[in-house]
Amino acid sequence: MALRIAVYGSLRDGMGNHHWHLKNRAKKLSTEVVNVPFNMIDMGGFPGLVMDEVNHNIRIEVYEVSMPVYKGVERLEGYPRFYDRQAIETSAGTADLYFLNQSSEGLESRYSGYA
Repeated sequence: MALRIAVYGSLRDGMGNHHWHLKNRAKKLSTEVVNVPFNMIDMGGFPGLVMDEVNHNIRIEVYEVSMPVYKGVERLEGYPRFYDRQAIETSAGTADLYFLNQSSEGLESRYSGYA
């Protein structure tokens, strides 16, 4: 079974964490916009997704990864304490999308919308 992740922030090609985790270690399957029940917010140095009652368009890149790369991304995302994940449908198949674990106190009220 192929492991796929959908990335939207610092793991995208050309961004700060891409070369540490995905460059030369993962196969890029697509770049696309998905309409999902998450809203992107500005965390200061990086964006995060929070669950929302309405869908928003989010630009993602989908990668096929090995288990060691998948586990490395989980460590980077602080899964499951800081980020959680949800499977979404993409043009490349089902992929895991990481979003902010909203059990962090006051998360939504501390950050403005991220465009």
